[in-house]
Amino acid sequence: MMKYILENENIKISANTFGGELNNLISKKNSTEFLWNGDESYWKYHSPILFPIVGRVTDGKYLVDGLEYELPQHGLARTKDFKMIEKDDNHIVFELLWSEDTLKVYPYKFSLKLSYELLENGVKVGYNVTNLDDKD
Repeated sequence: MMKYILENENIKISANTFGGELNNLISKKNSTEFLWNGDESYWKYHSPILFPIVGRVTDGKYLVDGLEYELPQHGLARTKDFKMIEKDDNHIVFELLWSEDTLKVYPYKFSLKLSYELLENGVKVGYNVTNLDDKD
């Protein structure tokens, strides 16, 4: 797990490879933090990445090609380690690739890329999902 910090004269952000989420979004003008603090006694996340589902599947299970899979609530991304694949002074890109572990709960090969780009007074967040499988 690695934490990365990007900042300009107005905004400071930190993002973590664990779950790929933003941990902080701070106005440097008045020190206002815009994200939840991740207090584990209440809820440990800040801005979780919910992929490939928001919410839960009925009874936590679903069928694909006659096989049953159990997908955790809100999917698998928020508990996986992403890889930092690109970074400069103003942006960072994380990627989560399918693995044997992800195939156990989500039977598709994929690439999920998250990008965070500092703007003058904000952050532009991008999501890119690519199907790497031979099935739709």
